[in-house]
Amino acid sequence: MLTHDVSHIIRDEISMVAATWGDTTEDEQKKLPTKLFATNAYKNWKCTINTTRKENPGKIPEEFEHRLDEWNWLLKHFESDGFIRISAANKSNRDKKTLHHRTGERPFIYNFKGIEGQW
Repeated sequence: MLTHDVSHIIRDEISMVAATWGDTTEDEQKKLPTKLFATNAYKNWKCTINTTRKENPGKIPEEFEHRLDEWNWLLKHFESDGFIRISAANKSNRDKKTLHHRTGERPFIYNFKGIEGQW
């Protein structure tokens, strides 16, 4: 199963009325092959929805035009005190990072040690 396929299943076949992947139903979880991959895909999809919501306040994303109950649940979820508190803590933790595991095409150790030249 490719990333695109997993993303399609998350967007179209999994209910968004769950705070985390672990809160989805067992039947929904069986639609995807690996828990770790599904957890990240679900979290990333919710992040994309939240970013879209902030950039276009009052606009319902196309994916939710026929799923208004899920859209309303997500709006309440994104505005809840618990979600806001956790989001602020996560942002603060990301800002404190001094080393990042992703460096583009260049090997991490080259950036870490300041090695120049071709690799």
